[in-house]
Amino acid sequence: MPDLEARPFFSVILPVFNGQKYLRQSVDSVIRQTCDNWELIIVDDVSTDGTPSMIREFMASDPRIRSIHNEININCGPSANRGIEIARGQWITRIDADDRYKPEYLAELFQAIRQRPGQDFFASAGVAVIDSEGRSIVSMALPPPKKIRRMLNAENYLCHPATSYPRALWEKVGGYPPVQPDIKDGGDDRALWNKFFKAGAGLVVLPKILVEYRVHFSNMSYTAGYGNREWIVSLYMKCGMLQNARDEILKTRSQEGRLKPKHRFYLFLTYWPSGLVRFLMWEVRPWIRFLMRRVRTRR
Repeated sequence: MPDLEARPFFSVILPVFNGQKYLRQSVDSVIRQTCDNWELIIVDDVSTDGTPSMIREFMASDPRIRSIHNEININCGPSANRGIEIARGQWITRIDADDRYKPEYLAELFQAIRQRPGQDFFASAGVAVIDSEGRSIVSMALPPPKKIRRMLNAENYLCHPATSYPRALWEKVGGYPPVQPDIKDGGDDRALWNKFFKAGAGLVVLPKILVEYRVHFSNMSYTAGYGNREWIVSLYMKCGMLQNARDEILKTRSQEGRLKPKHRFYLFLTYWPSGLVRFLMWEVRPWIRFLMRRVRTRR
């Protein structure tokens, strides 16, 4: 049994709203870490499914698991702030209710932290993107930290559940925005990364795939499902997996009966040399999207 008197090194923060379908997998992935110096704080954002009873079960089975319950639904970033406020660990890691840690994630992160004593930094790892059944779609490593910082306002390359930071750094910058930003405005995670960089913190990229990030295609009539498929297409193209990207685009055409002009252009690109496509997707596409957002905002 863990020493309950000792302060954990890691506080894992898990905001959840109606997450009963995959929540057990996420919690089990924390429990199975090869590093056991952690606590898990689950923030229930007024769930109306079986999530609250599952949380009670988790807490009864492992004393390292705690929970708080929001009175009103406040969304992910503000919920994470509430969890971090009661956290006892030196380092904060985030996980969502449908994602999973690889067993060695916290151990690898701990080694990276020990190698940089006294440095003010946060860390992020690559992810294995999985589907609703847990099947691997594509593994995505991160570009160098300088590129991530340079491109942040155009595109956020950091996957939130794979990113971690010192609690002291979170306190220094004031945490996530108190009101959840719209994803079109960059979301709560990008807002926090920008605060870290402005405060002078560095970024360390862990060179392994340590988190499984789940996307859902269960119902293509929903905007989220369509957006996830589009995101996967862009990942395939960034990785130079052009046949896979082409297959996903053709699935969209089969299900929707048509393709938007953007997706017709993507389909055209899948016949180009893979090196050129990777350059366009990593370096050019983010700035085009950034400029288009600026134009829409000014209207």
